[in-house]
Amino acid sequence: MLPREKSDLVFCHNDLSMNNVIVDEKTFKIKAIIDWEYAGFFSPEFERPFYQRAGPSIALRDELDDTGALMDIISEQSEYTPMSMRTLIK
Repeated sequence: MLPREKSDLVFCHNDLSMNNVIVDEKTFKIKAIIDWEYAGFFSPEFERPFYQRAGPSIALRDELDDTGALMDIISEQSEYTPMSMRTLIK
């Protein structure tokens, strides 16, 4: 697979839900974000469908089910994600 000519990757959590955000009960400030095993550098389109809508991350009634397209993005970029993660950790 040839590398992309333009690097347009962004860091995505990929499991950002209210269950993974720890909030202080008194101040309502975010104390921590947990559950990072799916995080990495992906195309901006990868996480966008999940954070634009509250609720489930599956296609609803009149929505396009883009699961296949997202899986293609993961497959295409999986070759580059480990190096990106090593760069982030340094």
